Amino acid sequence: GATRTATVSMASGEGLVLMVDDGTDFTLTLTDVVWTTADGNKPTLRKTGYTAIVLWKIGSVVYGK
Repeated sequence: GATRTATVSMASGEGLVLMVDDGTDFTLTLTDVVWTTADGNKPTLRKTGYTAIVLWKIGSVVYGK
């Protein structure tokens, strides 16, 4: 458990589900992701349990929700 910054490295056509446990005191920064959430912002980590973040790459762009 700590604050992390990660760079997403995937090939076009690949996708993944990232399960982040307990965002109580920490943050996760994913660089170079285009967020497709309703407000265009990264999801807020849940304080208890898991937050599911879906990432996929089309061409040279990584999308997340």
